[in-house]
Amino acid sequence: MKRVAAILLALAMAVPFASCATTDPTPNGNDNSSARSTTEAQEPNGSTKAPDQSGTPNTPETPDDGTVFALNESSAWVKKLDPRMEATADGIPCDWSASGIEFVATGKGDMTFALSVTTNMGAGKEGCFFRAYVDGAAYLNGESAYYEVKKGDATITLKNLPEGTHTVRLVKVTGYTLANTMLKSVSFDGTVAETAPAAKNLLLEFVGDSICCGWGVIGDHKGAYSDQDATMAYPYLIAEAMGADLSVAALSGQGLTVGNPGIFAGYKYASPNRSMKTEYGFARKADYSIINVGTNDFSNGLSAADFEGKLKEFIAIVREKNGADCRIVLVGGMMKTEYNDTLKRVTRELGGAAEKYYVYIADQAEGGKHPTEAEHKEYAELLGGILDAIEKGTYTEGEDDTPRLPTKVTTVWSQDFESATTPEEAGITQTITPTVTCENKWAYEVKDGALSISKHGWHNPPDYYLTLVDAAKLAGAKTYLLEMDVTFTELAVFSLILNNDNAISSTDRDNNQVGAAVVSVRQNTGSGWGSGEVKLPIVTNYIDFEPKQTEKSIRNPLLDADAAKTTFRLSILVESTEEGCKVSVFVNGKYSSSYTFDKAFNVTENSAIVLWAQDTALTIDNLKLSIPA
Repeated sequence: MKRVAAILLALAMAVPFASCATTDPTPNGNDNSSARSTTEAQEPNGSTKAPDQSGTPNTPETPDDGTVFALNESSAWVKKLDPRMEATADGIPCDWSASGIEFVATGKGDMTFALSVTTNMGAGKEGCFFRAYVDGAAYLNGESAYYEVKKGDATITLKNLPEGTHTVRLVKVTGYTLANTMLKSVSFDGTVAETAPAAKNLLLEFVGDSICCGWGVIGDHKGAYSDQDATMAYPYLIAEAMGADLSVAALSGQGLTVGNPGIFAGYKYASPNRSMKTEYGFARKADYSIINVGTNDFSNGLSAADFEGKLKEFIAIVREKNGADCRIVLVGGMMKTEYNDTLKRVTRELGGAAEKYYVYIADQAEGGKHPTEAEHKEYAELLGGILDAIEKGTYTEGEDDTPRLPTKVTTVWSQDFESATTPEEAGITQTITPTVTCENKWAYEVKDGALSISKHGWHNPPDYYLTLVDAAKLAGAKTYLLEMDVTFTELAVFSLILNNDNAISSTDRDNNQVGAAVVSVRQNTGSGWGSGEVKLPIVTNYIDFEPKQTEKSIRNPLLDADAAKTTFRLSILVESTEEGCKVSVFVNGKYSSSYTFDKAFNVTENSAIVLWAQDTALTIDNLKLSIPA
């Protein structure tokens, strides 16, 4: 993998290191019970009462154990790490992932932060974690990198701060939806600087879900908050590498259409869990807004068309709030890949880099799960390299590899069913699988100028096939285009078997179509398949039959339920590639999805394009087979 040298160097410098001779035992993805050795928060000097914060905020008290500095809207010496976290008279909220404070202090000994914690989690899970940094180094809590606080009033104590002037940073590493915190005060033996650390030249805004929060970056999801660390997630790593300020408006489990409050409200309000009345003012505009949404929307069955509409609506809001100079980067692929092509198309339609729109499609995390620490580092290197190149003016927009329908073709066969009175006259024939004893013949006929196919009961392996096209017409061709108008009355499985030189085989049930590349259309429930009347979005699904039947559940949404009930144009482009055979699907002329089969492209005089439909009733019209010019 090629890496941008500057970003790599900055990332290396940004990795927390321990002060003195202690090594920072940052968790490495193992069971969190050993990774997080936590110490219950204690009051300074063992006292049981939180420091009194009455009196004038800027006139700190001086108790026996040090000076108490109130943290609130009058604390001009404190930098809020996330500009969304507006200070109040009651304190400085730290709600969003990677939010916190930074300030310069001169003193020595223990430094104690007083805070309150609110959470909606169940018993035993009512808390969150912070990390502390002193002069850029991770400041350990005994042998742990983490400071755990529980629901209610709590404290965090940095023990034995060496004498001198230090830059202190306290960062909440637990996600927004799990806990909200309010920093009340900091007490220690010393003084604070008159002014806050300066804002950095860039503000990076990340909008997303649990991926941005670093959910699952450590541990195996055994705790509500013990397996995540925002400082190990790609947004924080990139910001540190670029020397930028960071805002992470990320809501675990939520999306553009999913969750409460959901991404739209989460972006609109400074902290929606606190108030759905206090809008974020965007006083400081983001230089980059990186949007990584859609994982939870797809898991809940949102069609590509609906996702595209909501995404464009959200992008318009981001543009309005941050202004014309904000660079907007769409990110996809980390857990789900089904909207990747939509992200590319939206970026292109909005004008691409010329209009300050960019796209980064990541390699999917192993198993489609939450990314690991190593995967977050890889994303940070690659996406960070893109942002760095944009900032330096060296970014080159990659070639758009989105498949497109050919504009010039030679038609080798077509059928509009106007002159044919029977399927046989139209060249449509039925084949019975040799290994199956069939009881009920599959009913199909030419009716009202179209091929009408009645519903046929489920049978695995399929007992009947319809040969739509004698592919011998394409013998020797390296690319071809199959098009048809389709109308579904009922839908479970509609499949087209393509470009194989032995379309129907008498081998075993798990390999009953040797060498076949199959593209299917099905109803999507988010976790399974639907059947009957079309009430759900319809999606693309691919099946690879060599060496053994494998279902590639791409599930790229084609049309929403209402559109799927009407006639639509289905186009399938089959291309020879070095890897084998690439199949791309288009609906009404618009690209939907593609998949590359390992089977070598091999159209011979024995080939055929056949249809397989079970528990499905449909009509087909205006069949056309072409070879691109």
